[in-house]
Amino acid sequence: MAEEHRFQLSTDDLVFYRRGVEDVFAGQADFAQIIKICGDYGQHDAAGRYSPAPMIETIIKIWDGRPDRRHISALHFAYYNFCRIHKSLRVTPAMEAGLTNHIWTVKELLR
Repeated sequence: MAEEHRFQLSTDDLVFYRRGVEDVFAGQADFAQIIKICGDYGQHDAAGRYSPAPMIETIIKIWDGRPDRRHISALHFAYYNFCRIHKSLRVTPAMEAGLTNHIWTVKELLR
């Protein structure tokens, strides 16, 4: 496949994704995994048990091709902020911040 037809794919570090991407895309994708290392945030006391642990390090493992590090995980954060309603806000973070006045569809995000 020609270089200009490749696309970039990044996932979390679930071990099964690597084989799945190889099987499905057969080397046609620039593929990387994002590994998030979380620290201890007082999960041992009552209040800390319900709080997410802070992320203390992020490691990017590139498995195939040459993914652009500047764009790894950008789509996830765009979806999170523009397409997904958050229970506590009852709107998307982008709507709450005044960046848009509606919930974006994935099609709209990819344009």
